[in-house]
Amino acid sequence: MKIASVILNVMGTVFVVAVILTVGTILGLQIAGYAPMDVLSGSMYPAFKQDQLVFINTRKKAENVKIGDVIAFDAGTDDKGRAIVITHRVVAVDAENAVFTTKGDANDIEDKPIAFSDMVGSVDWKGIPKAGYYLSNLRSKTGIALGMLGLGFLLICFGGGGVLEHYHNKRKKEAPVE
Repeated sequence: MKIASVILNVMGTVFVVAVILTVGTILGLQIAGYAPMDVLSGSMYPAFKQDQLVFINTRKKAENVKIGDVIAFDAGTDDKGRAIVITHRVVAVDAENAVFTTKGDANDIEDKPIAFSDMVGSVDWKGIPKAGYYLSNLRSKTGIALGMLGLGFLLICFGGGGVLEHYHNKRKKEAPVE
């Protein structure tokens, strides 16, 4: 029983450290002005692959964007009221009218002009392949359920070790002395 208690406590500690490091990294990036975004389509292939995680520099000003930069911009909302953010390459800048023309690297046609005010940020770091898949899933109902299971696992690891140890000690005390 002692070994099971130690194993559960070690697993719980590893889990907590992993969560703290992950949350700390994401918060640190956000404080520095970066926001993680998942690539949902292949419109920017080969620069970005679908399900890749990219980091958007939210502090970059539209006036500093050049042709060839990749920007993220607000493209309205979907039928469920969720924001749509598109990440495409700038192919023209019209500073006089404060608009960009963008195009996905894999697309044949350019997007409609994008107002400077609709720019969310620019892609400064291409991020991590396939990590966007996990980010999108964490935002889903299934991801939330898995998060709750993870919290349950954490409680079992920290609480379970103590329960096992308590049960083992209680059995020792109740055992008949020979």
